[in-house]
Amino acid sequence: MDRLQGGPFLEISFLMFESESIQVILDKLCDLPIKIEMHMTTDLLQVFHKGYLYDEQDSNSKRIHQLCVPLNVHTSRTLQSDLYIQRIAKNSLCFSMCFYGCSEDVPEWNQIGIKDSELDEFTALLVQIFEKLEFVAGVVAIENDATFLFDSNQEYPHQDYDLTQLTIQSILRNMNSFYSIVVNKEISKDYTNKQVEQLDKGIRINTSLHSTERSST
Repeated sequence: MDRLQGGPFLEISFLMFESESIQVILDKLCDLPIKIEMHMTTDLLQVFHKGYLYDEQDSNSKRIHQLCVPLNVHTSRTLQSDLYIQRIAKNSLCFSMCFYGCSEDVPEWNQIGIKDSELDEFTALLVQIFEKLEFVAGVVAIENDATFLFDSNQEYPHQDYDLTQLTIQSILRNMNSFYSIVVNKEISKDYTNKQVEQLDKGIRINTSLHSTERSST
């Protein structure tokens, strides 16, 4: 069950091919320098793989595969998070760790806000996840997940979100919706801009989005 209320939500979101089991991916997430506690049950995975019809009255409707896993993430403080996992196209997954993203605490909702000085911790977590999972592309953003790196407005699952279709050009066109972007070497190989941070297996792209309105809703 979702534990976050109100908004906006800060998201650490990344895209992966479904080349290994979700359980293996989740196990790796729990083996990072930043401690992540995961409240996972086997029936959640069963529900994900079974999916459900987008339109229950139409047997030919697209089938949705998604789940939500509650987390506790230990940055400089212990934060509640909901991890959403969605199959966005055949063999393509989007993972989104959502945090209460207002800059101030909201005690009546038991929500801990995220200070501007703490935003770099989420970029550092994104990089740690990349080093562990070697995902295709990942972002830190407010109310935007990594599917916004694609040039598409289609509802997923849709072939537009097949990760083989993602290009550095579409990422650059959409980059200013994000605080930070990490991209693997395969996609970034033709990107020659030197104003990037080189990682062992990819790059981190600096964006022009330094701050945004993060008042509660």
